[in-house]
Amino acid sequence: MKCAAPCSADGTRPVDRAPDDIVFWVQIDPAMTPADISELVAQRVQKFSDSITAALSQAGPQYTLRLMMNFVNNPNTKDTSADKQNMAWMHLPPSAEWFGLGVMGDLGAKYTAEITGFSRADLTAAIDQNNPSNPIQPGTIDLLHPLNLQTDIRPEYVGVYREAMTRKAIRVVAALVTKEGDDALDKLIAAVKANPPANNAAMVDLIKSTTGFDPTSAMGPTQ
Repeated sequence: MKCAAPCSADGTRPVDRAPDDIVFWVQIDPAMTPADISELVAQRVQKFSDSITAALSQAGPQYTLRLMMNFVNNPNTKDTSADKQNMAWMHLPPSAEWFGLGVMGDLGAKYTAEITGFSRADLTAAIDQNNPSNPIQPGTIDLLHPLNLQTDIRPEYVGVYREAMTRKAIRVVAALVTKEGDDALDKLIAAVKANPPANNAAMVDLIKSTTGFDPTSAMGPTQ
């Protein structure tokens, strides 16, 4: 059965590009009667129709969240060169890059909540929860000893590792904000910009000394 409306490969409707077509399959038992088959197909169509309604209701906040995260990542929107990506304005060493990614997600959720009125906690949950399509889950990531993406991981796995690392990093930064408040994060960002840490250990020490928050338990693997 072909999808009644264009959608992406995972069945969701993208908001930043023209969507693709996809085929949804309905498994039919040979013993089923025509009436049974009709009911099964009708249920599948209704389920897909309901998913469109749900996706459309969420598309605005999701799109705004992506825009805000991109803005935090690179405030100079006219310069999209590679060296302006990955929170380059923080000048973090590769081993501490996770902190910039966490800030990108947390501030993106904060600004989106202010614009849309949606719950900041719900927006944060949308970008730090487990991704069932990713074989690497955030809970397995050790941000105290992150992998070197140039030497420690095969190129084809860099994307999925980085996605899981970003979700884990957002959890750490969100935990900091929950315990110490937004002012503590603002103070920490200023400290990082004034004196970028030389390595990840220095980043952890800076978090502790600047905010009073100990991130080590949140940074380690939990599964």
